Amino acid sequence: TATFMPKPLFGEAGSGLHFHQQVWRGETNAFYDAAGYGCTSDTARFYIGGLLAHGPAVMALTNPSTNSYRRLVPGYEAPVSAIYSLGNRSAAIRIPKYANRPESARMEFRPPDATCNPYLAIAAQLMAGIDGVRHRIDPTALGFGPFGVGSQPAGFVAGVVVGGFANLQKATDPAVEGALGKALGSSGAEQETALKELNAAITNIAAASPSSMRSRDERRLP
Repeated sequence: TATFMPKPLFGEAGSGLHFHQQVWRGETNAFYDAAGYGCTSDTARFYIGGLLAHGPAVMALTNPSTNSYRRLVPGYEAPVSAIYSLGNRSAAIRIPKYANRPESARMEFRPPDATCNPYLAIAAQLMAGIDGVRHRIDPTALGFGPFGVGSQPAGFVAGVVVGGFANLQKATDPAVEGALGKALGSSGAEQETALKELNAAITNIAAASPSSMRSRDERRLP
């Protein structure tokens, strides 16, 4: 039986929808720096900071079902911590070790699954990442890592899940709240207004950066 459920069977590995991301400026991969952590640049680090800082709001769109969170448990190579790392599959954001060339350097956002609307999920991730770049959100300063394979942030308790990740509440530092969190923070009667604000923000980003933000799909790797 085919299914889009992230965790159809208890005790078995689930199914995710990981998003690999990189940003290009003209012909240059803005995420690449040979001297950086995992060959990633400050731009990539700030982009990662935005994604982790806005994690709860982003996950409202990338992990919209109750079954989404049954997948995010230890022991199945699923993300369980709001951290970033080089090659650590338990991290929300993984920097692939093999992506160490100017054209391939990137990061991978691992929480999403196939129950999401990909258009909204991609837009939310772009908004969070770009907000991180614009406001120079440093993930290390916020305690998001990097952590090595097998490492977890202080206070991590296996099996304790908050908002999809263990210790994800650390991503709600009020000092780094941006437009995404505010736009998605409404509920009930304010939902329609929140969605209009989200749509307007997406439109503004697209209008301001029609050529500088190039997706990996637009630039196929050789």
